[in-house]
Amino acid sequence: MKNKDYSQDLKGNLYFSLFTFHFSLNCIRHSSFVTRHSPMNQPTLDFIRLHAADDVRQLALGSAPAGVDLRAALRQIEGRQLAARKLPSWAANDGLLFPRRLSLEQCSSEATARYKRQLVAGLLRQEGGAAASFADLTAGFGVDFVALAPLFAQALYVDRDPDLCELARHNLSCLGIAHAQVLAASAEDVLDALPVRDLPLSLVMLDPARRDAAGRKVALIEDCTPDVCSLQGRLRSVARLTLIKLSPMLDLTAALRSLHSSSRHTSSAWEVSARNSCC
Repeated sequence: MKNKDYSQDLKGNLYFSLFTFHFSLNCIRHSSFVTRHSPMNQPTLDFIRLHAADDVRQLALGSAPAGVDLRAALRQIEGRQLAARKLPSWAANDGLLFPRRLSLEQCSSEATARYKRQLVAGLLRQEGGAAASFADLTAGFGVDFVALAPLFAQALYVDRDPDLCELARHNLSCLGIAHAQVLAASAEDVLDALPVRDLPLSLVMLDPARRDAAGRKVALIEDCTPDVCSLQGRLRSVARLTLIKLSPMLDLTAALRSLHSSSRHTSSAWEVSARNSCC
């Protein structure tokens, strides 16, 4: 059986509906919670609570009690333990589900996400006008998205990883972000589908991946995914403001040069860290 190519359906539906963020059947709706990451069965939840502080490596050596999804339970125990320092209020929320370790290591901390919210709130005041719509095109675990979404009337979570999108649909409900829409797509596809008139977005945010296809770390902004340098013209055509989170390992001077900082388009750059972490 051949797989259907949904790329044209995706672009058509995005073009039609991104002004309101209400997606048709070919797109993912925030209200659809029947997914692989739907709440786990009671034995698995009980196992997670019972072993919340235990060594995950030791638990992995044991056998799973009847009815317990051990793989899912270990991921949640490890995720909550990793989040305890970086995301304390998230770790304390029993309803939240956690992603694989790499996503947690790369996500922003609550402290730096709050700082970004303050920055964005100040920029919006300077710009004037209504804070109508926001899209995070590489939203990942969603820490920055959760911090920024309440500033806007409409908020769109985008990530190309379907598993992270499923987690987001569950977690956003637990965190009370009721006005958000979640879409599994690439940043490039969303930008291609957005109309170029009237700057439909108040803010677009990107956090480009700093690893190549082989998993190696990259040092140049042009080598990140997506390549924001090649997208910057498109970004300026669809949003009043663009916020880009970059690796602390990047050469900031070179990155700003690549983003044409000598022109009016790059207005500010901040180096942000909390407890010696730049996430």
